[in-house]
Amino acid sequence: MGDASLLAAERVGSSGAVLGIERSAEAIATAHRCAVAARQNWVRFDLAEVAAFDAEGKFDAVIGRLVLMYIPDPAAALRRLCRHLRPGGVVAFQEMAMPLTRSNSEGHQFRQCVSWILGTFEHAGFESDMGSKLFATFLNAGLPAPEMIVTGRVEGGPDSPVYDW
Repeated sequence: MGDASLLAAERVGSSGAVLGIERSAEAIATAHRCAVAARQNWVRFDLAEVAAFDAEGKFDAVIGRLVLMYIPDPAAALRRLCRHLRPGGVVAFQEMAMPLTRSNSEGHQFRQCVSWILGTFEHAGFESDMGSKLFATFLNAGLPAPEMIVTGRVEGGPDSPVYDW
C-alpha cells in the first residue's frame, strides 16, 4: 500500500513529484499516513484501477511492485500506462515467480503450503508466475526487451522472518 511510491519518492526527492495509484480508499489512507510519517509531501495518491488508469500529463517513470499479477491482461495495462510516459522514460516492475519457491531440505509440509498458495492464486484468477512472464509481457505491450534480474531470499534457522510470513 504505497510502498513502491514511497521508494520512488526517496529517489526523486522533494524537487520531484510522485503519484501512486491504489484500488481502495483504505489503501490510499494507509499510504498517505506512511507518506506523512516519512515527511514525503511530494507524494500523492489517487483511487484508480491500474488497468483503467488515465491522467493528464506525462510521467518520467511508470513503476509497480506486485501489480501485474492481479491484472487479467497485463500487456494491455502496460500499453495503457506507457501512453503517459515521456520519451526516454523508465518502465520498471517487480513481480513474483512463486512456482520457483524452494526449501532445502524440502519437506512434505513445505510443499503442501506452496501447493495451497499456488492453488489459491490460480483459483482466484491471478498469475502466480508473473515474474517469469515479465519479459514476454513487455514485448507484447510493444516495449523494448527489458533488463531483468531474478532475486530470492536465502535464509534459515529459528530466527528467520519467513516463519512470521
